Amino acid sequence: MKKTAPRKGAQTKTKYEYQIEQAPKTQPAHQIRSRSVKAALWKNETDKGTFYNLTLERLYKDGEVWKSASSFGLGDTSDIESVLKQAREWVQAQQPAAAPVAA
Repeated sequence: MKKTAPRKGAQTKTKYEYQIEQAPKTQPAHQIRSRSVKAALWKNETDKGTFYNLTLERLYKDGEVWKSASSFGLGDTSDIESVLKQAREWVQAQQPAAAPVAA
């Protein structure tokens, strides 16, 4: 069987790109949204215990396609404040309750 070269201008994927596509995607432990601002909380297990990282993004629609950005406008600040407050409360609720102190 004769091998054919890819068409000129055709994009080919490397072995690494195929591995990335096939790898299962990690999901956030929790997500919070206020209008166009979304926070994702990521759980990290370490030998020192569990901690959470937070990512923020602004969602917007470009034509028919939803996209995200990491830049925010002044009008987004109240939504950022809201999702950060909810994120802090959610993380605090994940912490084990402290043992009651005996009197």
